[in-house]
Amino acid sequence: MVKSVETMHLDRSPVSFLTILNILLSLCRSYNDIGKERHMRMRRHVFIFCLVIGLVLSSLIASMALAGDVPRMSKENLKSQLGSPDVVILDVRAEGDWKPSDKKIKGAVREDPTDVESWMNDHPKDKTFVLYCA
Repeated sequence: MVKSVETMHLDRSPVSFLTILNILLSLCRSYNDIGKERHMRMRRHVFIFCLVIGLVLSSLIASMALAGDVPRMSKENLKSQLGSPDVVILDVRAEGDWKPSDKKIKGAVREDPTDVESWMNDHPKDKTFVLYCA
């Protein structure tokens, strides 16, 4: 009876110990593979997130660069040109901002900013255009 108890101990039975060690190692490898899969998914999500942020920032920078190319006019300069036949003032505020407003530039033409294609050819090209919103 003592002999059978001794064979059950791991330190006295190298085959049993190696078998258990192999099982533990295979479990660790399986867990490691799951970890790699999660890691790859996380890296993919981070890459997509960075890509989206990069696109948003680059479009923002591009729009700011393009906005810098448009000449600006001060209020005083506009006041001095009011009534001039060479200046067309277009009020391109959104309808929700334009309708309730009591502040409108005299002589300005109201145009819908969401439908530029419908009115862009209605105005002569040899004029100076002043567009204002909000």
